[in-house]
Amino acid sequence: MIFPRKCTYCCKGIDEGYVVCEGDAYYCSDECFKNDDPATWDGYQAEIAAGDYDPDNNHWCYHTDWEIDTEEQIYNEAGDPATYAEVIEWNQEQQQEDK
Repeated sequence: MIFPRKCTYCCKGIDEGYVVCEGDAYYCSDECFKNDDPATWDGYQAEIAAGDYDPDNNHWCYHTDWEIDTEEQIYNEAGDPATYAEVIEWNQEQQQEDK
């Protein structure tokens, strides 16, 4: 499998998670986010608790999922840059799913 992002903390490939500071960091889970940047996590949680968090208008921290864009760096499950063979395999899987 290949992934469009890599977790900043555990370094594994991810296709959903948190974006912090418009892409300065990406996290696969609450645990990775809390462990790597507890101050930002606490601020994010405080906004949610206070009712001040607007998921449609928040660019400093949010949870999302990503699609593969072959124009950008892509990663394997271990978080290493995907090899050409991994990309070809992924492409073939996508073609099978489209049938």
